[in-house]
This record gives sequence, structure tokens and C-alpha cells, in this order.
Amino acid sequence: MRPTIKIICLLRLIPAALLAMSLGVLAGHANDSGRQIYQEGILPDGKLLSAHALGDVELRGSGAACKSCHRRSGYGLTDSEVVAPPITAPALFSERLPNRAELLSGLYQEVHAPRSWAEERVPKVRPAYSYESLNRAIRYGLDPAGNPLSSEMPRYTLDDAAIDALVAYLQTLGAAPPPGVSTSDIRFATVIAGDANPNRERAMLAVMNTFIGEHNREIARELARSDFSPYYKGEFRRLRRAWNLDVWRVTGDPANWEEQLRRRYAEAPVFAFVGGLSEGEWKPIHDFCEHERVPSIFPETELPVLNEPSLETVYLSKGLPGEAAALAEWLREQHQDSRVLQVYRTEPSGLRLATAFGDALLSKTGKIPLAFQLRATESLSDSGWRKILAEQNPSAVAVWLSATDPAWRSIASALPEPLYASGGLLIQTGSPFAVYLPERLQMTYSRALPSDIDPQIYRARAWLQSRNIRDTQELIQLDTYFVMSTLEHALVHMAGRLSRDYLIESIEHETENEPNPGIYPHLTLGPEQRYASKGDYIVEVEPDHGLRQLILLSHEI
Repeated sequence: MRPTIKIICLLRLIPAALLAMSLGVLAGHANDSGRQIYQEGILPDGKLLSAHALGDVELRGSGAACKSCHRRSGYGLTDSEVVAPPITAPALFSERLPNRAELLSGLYQEVHAPRSWAEERVPKVRPAYSYESLNRAIRYGLDPAGNPLSSEMPRYTLDDAAIDALVAYLQTLGAAPPPGVSTSDIRFATVIAGDANPNRERAMLAVMNTFIGEHNREIARELARSDFSPYYKGEFRRLRRAWNLDVWRVTGDPANWEEQLRRRYAEAPVFAFVGGLSEGEWKPIHDFCEHERVPSIFPETELPVLNEPSLETVYLSKGLPGEAAALAEWLREQHQDSRVLQVYRTEPSGLRLATAFGDALLSKTGKIPLAFQLRATESLSDSGWRKILAEQNPSAVAVWLSATDPAWRSIASALPEPLYASGGLLIQTGSPFAVYLPERLQMTYSRALPSDIDPQIYRARAWLQSRNIRDTQELIQLDTYFVMSTLEHALVHMAGRLSRDYLIESIEHETENEPNPGIYPHLTLGPEQRYASKGDYIVEVEPDHGLRQLILLSHEI
């Protein structure tokens, strides 16, 4: 690299310790500058990166950034027309030879247009890149053998300093094996946070342990075959790894959860968090994952982190805050947003719902809801509720209480229609009808409606029943089955190229491809999206305790 050569020429003039410090500072600076070019399209001098693709299409800034095609991981992407190949350090700086595992992954796990299908079938062979040949590829679109790269590959206008920084970054991209991975296994963890419901915990772990046990037995059978016939499967053998699952528990004050996770992580690093369970906040675990760059795949929480940039955690839905936003939109459409009274308790779920609803109503209508906060064990009589109604005179009432809250009966008998509630709170214990619910109650509902039975639910139920997993907590069991299936397909798609960033990108890819066992209306993730379910229903409780759909409201992505 040029900066290294310039400094080494001054070796005799600089003390050894100072030279080492200077080299480290320069390498770190070059890496930061290179990362900024690669991910954000910003040059070391602060100007926007510029390039041309397809001959005369000008690209600038983030649109010209390498990440826009090759993704944060460097492992690229495939759409129907264009295949962006891996540009990690192992891929660039070694000779490229035909590889059946990569070929099969590209051909049979992606959707191709005729042109890209034909291109993928041609073996890609080239020498390893050097500094000079990579410089030529970036500026002029030529590979190490002098062959032209695809016209979709931008041709960049970069000075020597920017080229040096970008190449220095590419030399580190995917170069080191990720934590929690060995040649024989991958270590995962699932986090049980706070006072998690023990029945839900057992249901989740039963599915996880059964799924992992079957995966590992299959791996052992494959590797035990002496000749591993047919012969070509030998190329896939190195890709197959057993899974290990650690159960990490964080207890006490949520403010201390991050530190508890750091201690566990220092003792036994893991590749990723899978699933997980919290009846309250998930934010401390979310923050740990962001700080340590640990992927977290679909934790079971009704309180995901919203409105903060997230690289590492993908959620099944927006949970209770998403429901609150959906109700605010529904009330705006019904013109019942003038004086909305919300009733809640001083506990995490109620507080988050009240805050999210207040923020959503304010942003959509410019109005702030009225509020009545119940203390932890407080309850009111019918006459007490009627007095509050007389004082507040609301046009609608939103009740953020769980299905088992003793205040429900007095509220239902005293408060007039329209009355609104959270389906997420009411179905946490399993059935939305485990307790009394008033007729014509309207509530948010993030799950797939009971009347909309997806055929895949029978497949998932058959899997559970055939393995003697009781269905006392079917919702979390179906969630967990989907999580584990999606993880397995993502790792197959990765074809042994194990990278945390690539895992998240593969989860984005596989979420829509993996059959949804009817847990949400539709699950899909686009690049850098973090909430798989894109909407919430508003439903009404009917006299026979059925649910009548009023509307499906889409979330802003």
C-alpha cells in the first residue's frame, strides 16, 4: 500500500514506538475513510463520490457507494437482472475458480431473468487482484486478466488517496472469521429477559432445542459417511456445521442488562442471538447488539425499539407501538380524534402504548390525547369511571390494559362506545377470549386473523405434533418455528460465507421466501428494513366472540 511505503522510507528517522503508533493511526484513518467511501459515498475530503455506470449514467453520493450493490457485508446481491458478486477480501485477493456450492446457491436460490441466468451459468475464473489491478478495476472496469467488467459496475473518479483508503478497507472486509464460529460448529444464544412468562419460555425453548437437535443429527449422519458420495458433495461438506445454543438470562434492573450481556459475551462469544423473550422492554438487548455488532434475529417482544437506526436487530413486527400508531391513523380516518382519552397503568407496556399513541396522534392530527393513569393495583367502580367521563368528555376511549387486568369489567360496563384496546396486550396469554371482552370493542390486531387460515399453519402444526411438542402456547411456538426455519434457510443461502452482516442480509432475503405459518398477515423484509410485518388490523369483537375485520392499515416502512 502506498502510505505504508512512504512511512517505511522514514524508518531511520522515527523511534520504533512512535513509528508503530503512526502506522496504527494511519491504518485506522485509512480504514475509516475507506468505510465512508464504501458505505456512504463520501470521499476523505468530504465531497460526494461520483461515478458513471452503463456508459453515461451518472451516480453520486450514496447512489455511487459500493454498498448500494455489494451490500454492507461485501457479499453482493442478486436481482432479476443484475448479479453483484462478492468483493470481500477473501474473494478479491485470491484466485477465483469454479465452485459448485456458490454456483448452486446462485442458480437455484435466486430469481433470474434470462440474461443473468445465462451469465451465472458461465464459470467465473480470474487471477487474484493486486493493488494495481484493483485500482484499474475501480477506475476503468477491468478485471485482473484485463477483461471488461459488467457495464453495471460503475467506473469511479478517485484520486490516489481515495483509492488507497478504499483498497485498505476492502482488505479488511470479511477478512477475519466472525466470533462464535469454528470449522465444526456455530454458537448462538437466546436471551430470556426479566420476569419472562415461564410457560412461554418453555414453549420457545422446546421448539428451538428440537429443531437444533434434528439439525445436528443430520450433520452428524452426513459427516459419518466414509466416502460422502456422490463425489461432488465434498465441496459442500466444509459448509456444514453443527449448531450450539446458549440460554442467557438477564435479571434485575433493565439498566444492568447490557453489562450482564457483556460479561456473558466475554466468556463465550456467539455468532448471533436467535429468538429471545421479554415481557417488557427489549431496548437494553437491542443496544448491546448495536454496540457489539451481534445480529439478533426476531426476538419475541411486544416492545421493539422504534425510530432509532438499527443494523443488527430484525423484528417480526412493530409490536405495541405499531398498534398504537395504527389506532391513531384509524381514529383520524373516523374523525374521532378530537378528544381521545387513554387509560393505562404505570407499567412498561401501558406506558409505551400511551407514549406511542400520543406521539402518533400528535403527528397525524396535531392533537394531544387526554390521559388517565391507574396505579399498579388501583381499580375504580362504575361510578368512578362515569365521573371521569363526565369530567373529560372524550369522543373516544383507548384502554391500554392486559386481558387479565381486573379493571376490565368495570370499564366495559361504565364506558360507552366507541371503546378501543390493544390486541397485543389482550392476546399475550394465548386466546383473546380468555377473559370477558365487551361486544363491539374495537381493537388493534397485529397477527393474522383467525378466519384467515394459511395452509402453512397445518405444516407447522404437524411438525410440532409429530415431535410431541404440546400446543399450550401455540403463538410463540409458531413464531419460533418460523425463526428457526428462516435461520436455517439463510445459512444454506450463505453457502459457508459466514459473516454477521451477510447473515442479516440473508435473513432479509429469506423472510419472504420461507413459508409463513399464518402468524402475521404477510412477512417480508427489504434491504435494511427491520420490521417484517408491515401492518395492523383494526377488528371488532362480535356477539359470538368472533373478530370482524374493519381495516388493515399499512405501516410506513
